Amino acid sequence: MEIRKELSKVLRNKVMELYKDGKGHKKMSKALNIIIIIVKSPFKKWKVRGSLDTKPRSGRPRETAQP
Repeated sequence: MEIRKELSKVLRNKVMELYKDGKGHKKMSKALNIIIIIVKSPFKKWKVRGSLDTKPRSGRPRETAQP
């Protein structure tokens, strides 16, 4: 199974700026040189949560070694 990387905040903000300018998914993907599925993913988060921020990860935080 392939591990998907998360979009950077800069790229997510660029996608939303192009959306506000009235660009479609195809035009956004060509302008940013990324595939269309990656362009669509921030909109799912935005529609459900109303925000583009990432949710905190589940699980116990890593313990760091104290010198």
